[in-house]
Amino acid sequence: MTLTDLKRIYKGFGFASVLHAINYSLLNKIGYYMELQGMIVTMDTLDPKYLQTNPKYKHVFLSEEALKNYSQNPE
Repeated sequence: MTLTDLKRIYKGFGFASVLHAINYSLLNKIGYYMELQGMIVTMDTLDPKYLQTNPKYKHVFLSEEALKNYSQNPE
């Protein structure tokens, strides 16, 4: 981890995040360490603006066949 990385983290997330990044890096020098984070979103905690959709896009679930077709077509 370079000083540039630490500056970027500080600007984006603050001093506590810099300390976390340094600790994480040190732990991985000693041994393998991975931290898994998650969050819970419920209808009570969700901002309603995220539920609004853009009319330019169509939101659907793809079938297995449609998904295979899209994965084989680079466009």
